[in-house]
Amino acid sequence: MKGLLHYFLLVGLPIAGLLVVLHLGQGLTPPRAVWGTWAPAFEGAGACPEPLPELLVISQSGRRLTLNVHTEGRRRPLEGRIVRDSLEADYTAGDCPGEALRAVAGGRRPQDRLRGALALTACGCRPAAFEAVRKPERGR
Repeated sequence: MKGLLHYFLLVGLPIAGLLVVLHLGQGLTPPRAVWGTWAPAFEGAGACPEPLPELLVISQSGRRLTLNVHTEGRRRPLEGRIVRDSLEADYTAGDCPGEALRAVAGGRRPQDRLRGALALTACGCRPAAFEAVRKPERGR
């Protein structure tokens, strides 16, 4: 009888716990995959003296992301997050604190298009609308 109790405690409870975790995890959905290198095409200059970026490079870990904005050989990192189908990233250092990027991921999975706006708010620039296409990974 004592062996049966030990068996239930050491085997039955962990299996029951695993089944509870699996049941609770069924409703989870992964965030959109927006990692990679993106080539933005801007719809107008946004009335900004700053040059607009040539590349957006996104590193993603779950819902958190780091977006590197490449402009004329310079790289500015923006920290951000994914909320449903949208991504939001902010730049809070350097000459232009308040720079922000807001975009919506779309297309087939993994997403191959971003549509949004880049704003250099502290520099007095209006947001510049853009659409970006994911560049293919090398070796794939």
